[in-house]
This record gives sequence, C-alpha cells and structure tokens, in this order.
Amino acid sequence: MGLYKKVMVGIFSRESDETYSWLVDLLISPRFRSVVQDVRPVLVSNTVCGHSTQLAQEIGKCYFAILYHTKKRGRLNVTNVDDSLYDQELRHLSEKLGRERVIVLLDDVETDDLEVYNQILLEQPLIDELSGLLIIMNKDDKRQYDRSGDGGTSDNRTYQQGIRSHSKEKIEKIMAKIKKAQEINVPLVLLIGFVVTAVVIIIIIVVVEVNK
Repeated sequence: MGLYKKVMVGIFSRESDETYSWLVDLLISPRFRSVVQDVRPVLVSNTVCGHSTQLAQEIGKCYFAILYHTKKRGRLNVTNVDDSLYDQELRHLSEKLGRERVIVLLDDVETDDLEVYNQILLEQPLIDELSGLLIIMNKDDKRQYDRSGDGGTSDNRTYQQGIRSHSKEKIEKIMAKIKKAQEINVPLVLLIGFVVTAVVIIIIIVVVEVNK
C-alpha cells in the first residue's frame, strides 16, 4: 500500500535537450502526468557540472534521474570501458538518489535484442550495479506527439496510439520504475507520525511536571 506524489525527473546527458526532446515530451505527456511534476534537463560537460559539487547541486533538485546517451556519438561508452563518458556522473546519481531512482537510457541503437542488452551489461557492469533499469531505444522507438491545436501547449499534446507493443513495453517499464521509486510507504509514515506524537506527549508531561 502506498501514496504517490508527483516528482521532478532530471535528464543528465552530454547532449543538448534538443537531442532527447522526444523523451521530455513523453515524460510531460498525459501518460506520465500522474507521477511526473516536471522535467529538468541537465547538461553534463567539463564546464557544466564538471565539478562534483555542482553535479551534487543539480542532482539535489531532482527526485528521479535518467542518464541519457545516444549511439550517434559513435559508441555506447557509458562506463567501465575506454573513454567512458559517465563514470563519475552515474556513481554520483546512484549515491545521491539511490540505485532504484536511476535509469540509464541508450538511444539510437541499431538493435535492442536480448543479445545486445546482455552484451552491454557484460562489458559495462556498473550500469546494472548503479542503476535500477537499462533501457535501449532503437530508431523505431521514438514517440510522436501531436502539437497542433490551441497553440500546441503540453496539455493539448495527444499521446498517439498504434505504437509497437515492444516499444510500449519500454515506456511502461519507465513508468513503473518512477512510480515504484516515488511511492511513500504508508506504514512507515504512520510509524514516524506515532513517534513524533509520542515525543510531543513526553515533552508536555515533562513541562507539566516541572511547572508543578
């Protein structure tokens, strides 16, 4: 049993937000409206978030994080391999937010079959160790949104039907991971409330006794 609140999702990448605009559109679409408050693109570079303190500040503004990398850069070199691009960033995200609140998304991959998925995790084991989910998007997986009508605001974007079932499964996995990560455990909340109430009562009793 749980309660849910909308959360801020940060997208951390060395790419500009134009590269993953489809992902931003998806996360602010009606499909994710119940769990996502807003999306915060964070540019990772040697000057922007290049210092651990700056990166920590950006991470602190988010509840959930997606580490985005595109094959258009030439290689899927996220971590563990030569010329890795996100060794430090992935570790900081996992340490600050927790493994279950981090997704690694690899975009524009030629194929996303199980063999490719397993090979990536074999060569880059820190992805599995430091994130709760690896998503591989191929070139047919992009979501399309209708921005027409009433100025094309986000509230009027229509989530298109007829997408491939395999692609839809990936989106459902992202949704499930965000929802699970931002669930508030009701028994824990009740326990904290009970402890706080008990402390207040004890303080009141002590004050009354002292003033007698």
